[in-house]
Amino acid sequence: MLPDALRAQLQREAERDKTSFGELVRRALQKYLLGKQGTFAQDPFLSNQTVFQDAGPTDVAERHDVYLARDPH
Repeated sequence: MLPDALRAQLQREAERDKTSFGELVRRALQKYLLGKQGTFAQDPFLSNQTVFQDAGPTDVAERHDVYLARDPH
C-alpha cells in the first residue's frame, strides 16, 4: 500500500521514536485529520492555556510589545 521508500522512512522514524510502525502511522493520520478540521484547540502555540495559567492579561492589544519582549525565565 505504501511505496517502499516511504515505508522505509516511516520505519526508521518509528525506530528513532521507539514506537511501532502502526503507532507512528496512527499519530500521523490523527495529526493530519486534526489539521483538516481547522481546530486551534490542539495547537500548543495557539492555546491560551499553554501560555497563561488563567485567562491571560486583558491589555494585550495595548501592551503587546511589552509581553513579547519580556523574558519568561
